[in-house]
Order: sequence, then C-alpha cells, then structure tokens
Amino acid sequence: MLFAAEEPLTTARLADLCGVERGAVEAALLELEAALAGAARVAVVGVGQELHRDDGAGMRAARLLAGRPFSARGGGTAAPGPAAAVFLGGVAPENQTGALRRFNPSHVVLIDAADLGRAPGTVELIPSARIGGVTFSTHTLPLRFLARFLEESLGCRVVVVGIQPRNLGFGKGLSPEVEAACRRLAKALEGLAPGAAGS
Repeated sequence: MLFAAEEPLTTARLADLCGVERGAVEAALLELEAALAGAARVAVVGVGQELHRDDGAGMRAARLLAGRPFSARGGGTAAPGPAAAVFLGGVAPENQTGALRRFNPSHVVLIDAADLGRAPGTVELIPSARIGGVTFSTHTLPLRFLARFLEESLGCRVVVVGIQPRNLGFGKGLSPEVEAACRRLAKALEGLAPGAAGS
C-alpha cells in the first residue's frame, strides 16, 4: 500500500527512521565504499521525477550532496580539477553525458528510486547484471542502457544505487523513510568521494 497520510518529518522522527533503516542502509554503504575504493574522480548523478513523490529520491540525495564539500578518501590519482561532482539528471539523465565526458570520471554513481521489493527507504547497490530485473522510475532511457553506454564511452565504472520508494503518486515531497535514506546516503557519499564540486 502506498503511503497516504504523511506525518510531519521532525528531527526526532528522522532520527527514529534512521535507526530503523540503519541495518539495510549500513550494508549498502559498506558495499558502496568497496565499489568506490581507489576512485580518482567520482560523478554522482541524481535520477528521478521530483513531481512523483519518492520517485525523486535520487534527485533529493544528489541535491543534499551538491551543497556539501566531499572529503578526501580516494586512493586514486585525481586528474586536474575537482575530484567529485554532482549532476542532476532528472528524468533524462542521458542529457548529462556531455558534462560527464568533460568531467572524465573514474566512477559514476547513479542514484534512483527502484522497486527492490523491500521496505520503504531500503538502499541497495544494484549489480549491473541485475539492473534489467529491477523496476526503476520514470526515465526516458532505461538505466541499464545508460550504465552500459557510460562504461563503454567513458571507460569508467558505473555503480547504481536504488532506494525503495513508498509513494510514487503525483505530488512533491518524500515519505519519511525515503527522506531519511537520502540523508544517510548523501552523508556517506560525502565521506567516500575524493574531492569537491557541485554541477
């Protein structure tokens, strides 16, 4: 059942939700840390339709991250310029390929709402072999094609992060569980990426 009546997202409620989702989110964050080990330049691409509530989860996580400096933790050798950047892909993330090419990332993290068949707010890394079997939100190009295109044309590693939505109905704002997951994911990425920049 989709979330019908949303309760206000207070700091206390957010803290409670983070505690509830901690195990699932923590496991995904450990996988993400391993996937970004040795990254020289990381591009984070938020994906989703912000007018369909939780479908905007990828965009929300990216927007949260865009306002923060990344801390240095990468083991790779960065090219000149910022070592991390955020791109707002929306419903047509393929429109960011030119900007991504100019940024020249070693790793791209695509964040999107995805039907993982789990509790709302669950965060999972989705292996490229499984991307076709997961239902994503409302994009113009399926993420499996975009991921393959980026890997082949940019020579980078693509990591897809899915966030389980609760409510995909028309409207703005995320359900509390999904908002909490976006905040934790942005905070974790801030500590994993090797430099700083917002795009």
